[in-house]
Amino acid sequence: MIIIGWILWVLLAFIAFSLSLGCWTYIKQGRRVQRATVMQAILFVLLAIIFIVFDWNKIHIVWAAPLIFFLTQAL
Repeated sequence: MIIIGWILWVLLAFIAFSLSLGCWTYIKQGRRVQRATVMQAILFVLLAIIFIVFDWNKIHIVWAAPLIFFLTQAL
């Protein structure tokens, strides 16, 4: 289970990095970025940091990441 948790965390960190880089690139080019995408990028980065700092069970990423995704769509 520990290996699965770390795989989930790496996947979360990759998604957070990709979204952040995509938002930054769009803003740098002067293109518009949707608010939900920016919020997802920020919250995914925070989630990855929280799970690495507090050493929580990384299996909880399975429900926390989709929750962030669906909650930011309601903004």
